[in-house]
Amino acid sequence: MIPPDRVVLHLAVESYEEHLNAAFPSGDFIIFRGIALSSGQTESCCAGFPFSIRFSRSHLIHNVAFSRYIVFLCAYRRWTLKRIMDGGETVVVTGFGPFRQFLVNPSWKAAQGLKLVGLGEGIGVHIKEVPVSYVKLNHLLHVCVPKFAVHLGIARGSRVIILEQTGKNSGYSDKDVCGFCPESRCCVQAGPEKLDSAVNMKPISKQFRRAGMDVIYSRDAGRYLCDFAYYCSLYHGQRRAALIHIPVSGSLASADRLVPLLRALIQAMLQQLDGPSETA
Repeated sequence: MIPPDRVVLHLAVESYEEHLNAAFPSGDFIIFRGIALSSGQTESCCAGFPFSIRFSRSHLIHNVAFSRYIVFLCAYRRWTLKRIMDGGETVVVTGFGPFRQFLVNPSWKAAQGLKLVGLGEGIGVHIKEVPVSYVKLNHLLHVCVPKFAVHLGIARGSRVIILEQTGKNSGYSDKDVCGFCPESRCCVQAGPEKLDSAVNMKPISKQFRRAGMDVIYSRDAGRYLCDFAYYCSLYHGQRRAALIHIPVSGSLASADRLVPLLRALIQAMLQQLDGPSETA
């Protein structure tokens, strides 16, 4: 089989659309929409898969061939992502990228640890490092809607794990790592002010506290990027999402204690989603 970076995939072009996306505040871009067709070299793995790819106008002008051919890797990545997101028991776990003094964010380290240990037989784990950026994060979460999303964030000053129940839509006035905050100060225009996870976090936190674990319940995720990501996932993903704030200091911050506890917490959430509804 020809390597993905060497193969081109033919497109049945549906439309061109001039588009100025919030993720690209300056410049002139074109959305290239199409249906993937087999080129004969791809073994039809992407055939029939609809997707859109954004190109700058100048790039298209200087690369006329791209108006009919798109590098296979672009299509392949989107097809793979869609296959992951449509997987029956796949959990997507996100950790944040560099933030302030953290060149490697502890939440991303925790996500990597979960990938290594897994969540049990028959449950796939896909991890993603997400930027501490409102614009990039909003675009990513709008496009990628998994069956269940678990967002990991850091809670500076805390020595316990915090299970967040609620995502808030408005009040985002603190700037991200790019020095930006939403002009509207909200996640989704005209969206509900608050959204709760389909998972009832209170009985889970009680269960783990009774077992002597440092886990608490919260309805205030802080109105920063963690809260922003959580609300967007709840809004776009039918409330099948969780936000877990992890400590960055204390004994629980060590990977050998943190990762097994996170694994058990997520397993409890999945069991609740698959079982009868819980009451607080």
